[in-house]
Amino acid sequence: KTAKPGRFVFLRIGGLWKEAHPFSVVRLNNSKDVITVMAKKAGDWTSDRLTVVKAGDVVSVSKPYGHLRLSSQSKTPVWIAGGSGVTPFLQNESYLESLPQKPNLIYFFRGEGSALGLEHLRQLASSGLLSLTEIDTSKKSRDKSSLGLEIPSKSHVVVCGPRKLVVDMMRLARKQKAGSFAFEIYDYRSPFGPNLNPLLKTVLEFALPVKVMSKLHWLFDEAASPRELRTTKP
Repeated sequence: KTAKPGRFVFLRIGGLWKEAHPFSVVRLNNSKDVITVMAKKAGDWTSDRLTVVKAGDVVSVSKPYGHLRLSSQSKTPVWIAGGSGVTPFLQNESYLESLPQKPNLIYFFRGEGSALGLEHLRQLASSGLLSLTEIDTSKKSRDKSSLGLEIPSKSHVVVCGPRKLVVDMMRLARKQKAGSFAFEIYDYRSPFGPNLNPLLKTVLEFALPVKVMSKLHWLFDEAASPRELRTTKP
């Protein structure tokens, strides 16, 4: 019941010794007793676990985490999604009807075959519950800065997707004088739980000059230590 839009849960398949993995909660129906998540084979965990799980198997579900705020009472919501980052925005008609203002969703994906929930979103858009801008990067490239016209001033901007998309959109939102923004990076994998490096790197890239960040890159490089990086520096 507390797994509201903007939150995520950890699923564990195959016993306590197996690694848990986070998935955003989506609402595709009106049942409060059903938790829906969407997944595709995109990494080691999904490729391994999703090939063995079947209907009737026991799956451990954690309590919901996160507090991504998808809407604001007084600001127009602008949702920006990249790839599987669209999952927090896959909500049902009842939720969208409850919002004070209709959201504008900008969806980056690479090929319609890999676009999660695209038909569902198109149906919502045709019903007038949201505005949908589709950007298929396999067919065309679009300068992200040109999206400024779709981010009105004083809007509430929510970005979910790869780190670069989040950084670019946060900078654009600030340039457009958005009223507020929230973000979620879809890179939680690490050997011992959530990896906070992408989150920290995004915040610092947004706040610090490029020259300063270039001197701190060793903090976020998982392939080499500071000493290794210094020895290979020209």
